[in-house]
Amino acid sequence: MVDHPKSTAGKPGTSANDQRSPLRRAVRRFLTWTVRAIFAVTFLYIAFGAWLWFHEPVVRIDHVAALRAMMPVAVSPEQAVWPDFRDQMVVMGLGADDPAHESAGVEAMNAMPYPGSEQWAGAREWLMANAAPLATLRDATRRPVFGFPIGVPVSEADARLLGKRLLPSASSSGAASANEFPMFSLLLPHLAPMRTAARILAVDMFAAAEIGDGERATRDAEAGIALSIHAQEGRFLVNDLVGVAMRRMTLGRMMALLEWKPELFTDSQLARMQAAAMSVPVQLQHLNLDSERLAFNDVVQRMYTDNGNGGGWFRPSLAQMEALGLGKALGETNPDAPGDMTQRMAAASSGILAPFAAMYVVGRRDMLDRYNTIISRYEEDASLPLRDFDHSRGAESDNELGMMMAGTAERWRWCLVSFLTPALGEASHVSAIGRAVCLATATGYAAERYRRAHGAWPNAASDLVPAFMATAPEDPWSGKPVLMSSEADGFRIWSIGRDGVDDRGDLTICIPAVLGENPGESASTNPDVRVPWNAPQNGLTTDWVWFAPRGDFTRWSSP
Repeated sequence: MVDHPKSTAGKPGTSANDQRSPLRRAVRRFLTWTVRAIFAVTFLYIAFGAWLWFHEPVVRIDHVAALRAMMPVAVSPEQAVWPDFRDQMVVMGLGADDPAHESAGVEAMNAMPYPGSEQWAGAREWLMANAAPLATLRDATRRPVFGFPIGVPVSEADARLLGKRLLPSASSSGAASANEFPMFSLLLPHLAPMRTAARILAVDMFAAAEIGDGERATRDAEAGIALSIHAQEGRFLVNDLVGVAMRRMTLGRMMALLEWKPELFTDSQLARMQAAAMSVPVQLQHLNLDSERLAFNDVVQRMYTDNGNGGGWFRPSLAQMEALGLGKALGETNPDAPGDMTQRMAAASSGILAPFAAMYVVGRRDMLDRYNTIISRYEEDASLPLRDFDHSRGAESDNELGMMMAGTAERWRWCLVSFLTPALGEASHVSAIGRAVCLATATGYAAERYRRAHGAWPNAASDLVPAFMATAPEDPWSGKPVLMSSEADGFRIWSIGRDGVDDRGDLTICIPAVLGENPGESASTNPDVRVPWNAPQNGLTTDWVWFAPRGDFTRWSSP
């Protein structure tokens, strides 16, 4: 039977389709859907990029204003230290642009000499020549507010001390652009002259003691402590670190004076010195990172979109990435990465790859939450006694930041946390040491007051209560009352130290010499003597001797 031609006309094509393998048909369908998916993803990517383009970060909070609102305010100009401090520092020739700033007398002062040292005569001569402005500065520190104008342009009057380089240029604008980070550009140039003033007061304490002027030495100590407290206005981390360093320097000189010339002071002056050592407000004795939080939050609001509920996408400009040095930081933490690659990765967040960067970097809420978790541990640690620091939570944050920086992927996924959060474990530790030194100094002065009242040294810390101290002073390493003893080589107060072994403040025990270094004297003024990691495990360690009157200051002035 022969098929009719019309009935077979369409069969060749049909036969060809039927002869294709299932694999070929599957591949064709896969390619078809792949192309469609690519077009869809590309469309969504472009649409998301366009959405990002039209949704720039919105600056809703003026964090500089919030910082200024946190700071103490002088009710009247007479309550502020800064104007007189500034003017008297200028009169003493300490202006940044003053040639006298480089004089031999100023160099001698910066060396912080002790009586009898090579530069002592030059320092004493400089102090005598500047006695009047120094007295005015000393009196100004009694005022309640330092009052340096943070967050405003430097004035002509301020520039006389801080330098004309800080004066705003004619082209500068008062309003920060979207690409700028005003919290990071805040100037704190007053901290350097404050450190200088603290050194001057510390040296003047000994100049006054040398001529038997106990009142001037007392006022120097009170002014030095007050200035260290004023340095912490603003509560940036650098404020706290500078303030604690100034305070420890002043307290060290106070203890050296007590060992050298305790008879110099009247009973009233001893009480004032003790009160000065304990005058630091409680809130300033602990690490506070509120200002650091403001700075971080300001960066986040300028680099993320805001959905109004705390969330948002990472959407920085290239100028912002460069301003924060993120591309450079990547190259430093990953030196094997080519320079052009690091630049491309930095530019990716603001160019064609912006949608990818927005999806890769964690969201706004997660970035803020992790930052707050990390730094909150440091603040918790700042209230710990020294004995608990080996098991502090800040170590978790240090390790977390270290792990974050170890790999490029995590480093960029958490870029703001990883690049803008320093490891602050040591800063928390500094707060604890600062509290211990304040208590140690107050204990020494209380013990001398007890000796005068009773004709003998106290036998135990509890003897000082309640006439000379409100509570028995605590050993920061044991949590128990600090130890005291009167022996042949004199009265001493000591801590058991980091090793936890009571060596009775033995002045003959030295830190082991390691790698050829000379051993240090055990009568340490440092409450956290650390034995080198490679010292013999059974080697001699040292206690922290707080106070051992000898009638000289040798152990304080020795390098």
